[in-house]
Amino acid sequence: MKTYWDTSALLAVIIAEPTALAAFNDNTHDRVTRTHSLSETFGQLTGGRMVLRMTPQDAAAALRALARKIEFLELDAKDVLEALGETRKHGLMGRMVHDYLHVYAAERAKAGRIFTFNVSDFEYLTDLPVTPPQ
Repeated sequence: MKTYWDTSALLAVIIAEPTALAAFNDNTHDRVTRTHSLSETFGQLTGGRMVLRMTPQDAAAALRALARKIEFLELDAKDVLEALGETRKHGLMGRMVHDYLHVYAAERAKAGRIFTFNVSDFEYLTDLPVTPPQ
């Protein structure tokens, strides 16, 4: 089964949160995320609300290590425009669209579940199980 990892779950892996790290290293599932998650994660590691901030060099190195173990799905302009066209059925506006693009990518990748620490931001957007990494 494929498991989709959103930015919050990837951040937890990088800062070595035990449950997230164990789930990420569990080889009974394939890991997938959007390419865009790299820049979102980098932004959080180097200037976001993280308690632990990294230098750009350390954040890039951590992301390179993580990238060796995860598949990336790239959404092209056609995909994004299609997803944006679907936002109305969920009543989405503003920055909430970013979470929907994660959901859209997870469904496109045929993931069996989504790992996130922002469960309430995702669970109403999909029928996929949405949980913290476990």
